Amino acid sequence: MGDKIYTGEGGIGHIDEEKAGSSSGGGFLSNIQARYAKVDPSSYLRRPDETGRQYWSRRLISLKPYELLAAEYANTELRKYLNAFQLVFLGIGAIIGTGIFVLSGQAAAQNAGPAVTVSFIVAAIASGFAAMSYSELASMIPVSGSAYTYAYATMGEFMAWTLGWDLVLEYMIGSATVGVGWSGYFKTFFEVAFNVHFGDSWTTPPIYWNEDPAYIAYSEGSYFNVPGFVIILLVTILLCVGYIGFDSVTTAAMEAKNPRRDLPIGIMGSLVVTTLMYIGFCTVMTGAVHYSELNHPAPPTIAILAVEERTGRSFKWLNIVVALGALAGLTSVLLVQMLAQARVFYSMAKDGLLPQIFTKVHPKFKTPYVATIIVGLITSILSALLPVDLLGNMTSVGTLFAFFIVHCGVVVLRITRPDVDRWFKIPGPSYTWIVFPFIGGAICILLIAVAEVSTIWRLFVWMGIGWIIYFSYGIRKSRLHRDPIGRFAEVHAQQLDNKEEPDYAVQDYDYPSRT
Repeated sequence: MGDKIYTGEGGIGHIDEEKAGSSSGGGFLSNIQARYAKVDPSSYLRRPDETGRQYWSRRLISLKPYELLAAEYANTELRKYLNAFQLVFLGIGAIIGTGIFVLSGQAAAQNAGPAVTVSFIVAAIASGFAAMSYSELASMIPVSGSAYTYAYATMGEFMAWTLGWDLVLEYMIGSATVGVGWSGYFKTFFEVAFNVHFGDSWTTPPIYWNEDPAYIAYSEGSYFNVPGFVIILLVTILLCVGYIGFDSVTTAAMEAKNPRRDLPIGIMGSLVVTTLMYIGFCTVMTGAVHYSELNHPAPPTIAILAVEERTGRSFKWLNIVVALGALAGLTSVLLVQMLAQARVFYSMAKDGLLPQIFTKVHPKFKTPYVATIIVGLITSILSALLPVDLLGNMTSVGTLFAFFIVHCGVVVLRITRPDVDRWFKIPGPSYTWIVFPFIGGAICILLIAVAEVSTIWRLFVWMGIGWIIYFSYGIRKSRLHRDPIGRFAEVHAQQLDNKEEPDYAVQDYDYPSRT
């Protein structure tokens, strides 16, 4: 028995325009009906004149049609309830915590000194370019999956898998980074509030990476030595993890009431608010205490203790408030990042690239609860075993790689799909749609290039593990290729609220032998 071949007439089409106009999704689907009718699912099947090598090579670069993504949004099982205001606070809740309460002290004490504020600004600029690219793609493709979904629509299945696996670094490993900081503040809170002291063995990771830091030379007396321009770039890599929350807003696309309008507002609004908070916080913290003393799991506590020593006054109440605020902030980051990771797994599983257990939706709350439980368990194990600097560097490099691919995706879709409506476009003159993504992508490559060699090697090892999983499981289970007719028929029938059999058929076909 051979492969499946499409034998229907008229493409995917014969769409009842009256039904299509009234289907779920509101105005979002109004402009894609005619194009959806022209999508031919047979193009994803093996052709009679195609060798095995040609077929499998073509599968790696097969794009997921924009029209199919749009129909998936309209027919999602997830509940749509988030508005723009809630998405902004979702982004703020995902961002505020890691950068301020965990990484700021380490970055100031070990590398940047008072210039940690400059590093936060550079990280904000890099994230700002990425935020504009994310906003444009999110307004076009409001589907859970973030950069994974955007890559599937612009660069093909293999790159989509690569980005999906990379997002594990951004969200799951990022959550583990926050978990390490959370334990430090939990320990500090009990020490300050109740005078209960836990030993370092409670928060010190059992696995420690003993390696020499990368040596970076710089000229004495240069205007950019504060303490070194390259050092600032190196620290910026670490601090990029403090901004990753804004792109987690895109993973809630299928739960937004009006995603084309509200997702860009949530992305840009949360980034602007948190950038201002980061700058103010770091300025005060490095002004209150010498930066060399901030290498602590809870750096704000060190700053408060320094003020107490200088003034001779007790600020125990402030320490308690800061510790409670940090615990609340870090908890929100953990929840949002695990929410984002669960929805990325949900999207990948819906495409067949991961086991179907990740697609299970809770009957009452309409959320992917199995994926959420699995993500939570893995995150807790990683945060208990690995040190914060290793987790932070891995998360940052993975985030920068995702940002770079999203920049590329904007340019690709501007060229290949200029017909698709964009609620949000990169602002400025007509040429900014290529200039801004180019600048943003160049910043990402620059920051990755100055990362420690060991971090880059770990990234390649991580990607290698992901590619092994893809070629051993994902490529063979991909629904877009394994059963494209059924995949299109399922979404098409749901879109029209039509339970009848669609107007195409699948039959078995024995291809002639190939050499």
